[in-house]
Amino acid sequence: MRLSNKIIEYVVGEVAGENALSIVNYLKNKKNISEFKIAEVLEKDIKEVRVLLYKLVNFNLVSSIRKKDKKKGWYIYYWTLNTDQIKY
Repeated sequence: MRLSNKIIEYVVGEVAGENALSIVNYLKNKKNISEFKIAEVLEKDIKEVRVLLYKLVNFNLVSSIRKKDKKKGWYIYYWTLNTDQIKY
């Protein structure tokens, strides 16, 4: 079953709050997007983006992969929206 935007927005709003909607809308139809790219595009602080992503991951609404930055040695997470996990 294909989920409507209204259902996705309702579920996300209930579990992660209205602030997470911009992240979910940005991640729709995209895969493996850097948390830094999300913060840059949405003009939000990286800490705020991470908090919202962690709320979403607690309900399996997003998933991530981790890759190491070869220059800095830091780990960067790449996020994907899991609309198949939304139960209504």
